[in-house]
Amino acid sequence: MELYLQSIMESQDNFELPIYVRMAIEARFGHPIRYPKDCIALAESIYQNCKVKISESTIKRMMGFVKGTEKPRQYTLDIIANYLGFTDYQALQAGLMCQHNSDFQSLNSIQTNHLQGGTLLEFQYHPDRKVILKYAGNHTFEVKESLNSKLRPGDIFRAMHLVEGYPLILQDVLRNESSLGNFTAGKSGGIRMLRILHHEPDREQ
Repeated sequence: MELYLQSIMESQDNFELPIYVRMAIEARFGHPIRYPKDCIALAESIYQNCKVKISESTIKRMMGFVKGTEKPRQYTLDIIANYLGFTDYQALQAGLMCQHNSDFQSLNSIQTNHLQGGTLLEFQYHPDRKVILKYAGNHTFEVKESLNSKLRPGDIFRAMHLVEGYPLILQDVLRNESSLGNFTAGKSGGIRMLRILHHEPDREQ
């Protein structure tokens, strides 16, 4: 959370991507962007997925590692949007932005590396979707129950963190051992009522 708080302040002379965009990028990338060297791997990930290059220096500026920078070109922002599954940056902002994105301390968030294997989680998202997950370790979840969602029981995916009020990007969704790619839950308004239900340790036969 401390890293995310660094990107709250923006001005014309010091551009950084909004917090909700940074969180979505990290979730899609599968790794926190903590150090300048992480921008090299992110640039490669963007190229592999979008077949368009953004230089690591540009990413460093957008991520706030270089201060006193101007806003990137619209073309660059649109590539970021494409990487996150949106048609352009305007669509990304409309899909990710929340009404109260300044009070980060009050956000209900779960870091997956703090969970124990077997932990059951529940989240909901607009309009009436409800999903219950079981944490399997190594940032991997299995869908146990799904109501009105495109996700199905038995689906497996990876996620780095879950934050109430923000979209949840599920990476590498597997269904019956077939890859479905990535899936974004809660594009409009983010996920809601995020909570840990209980711990259900796996029993080995």
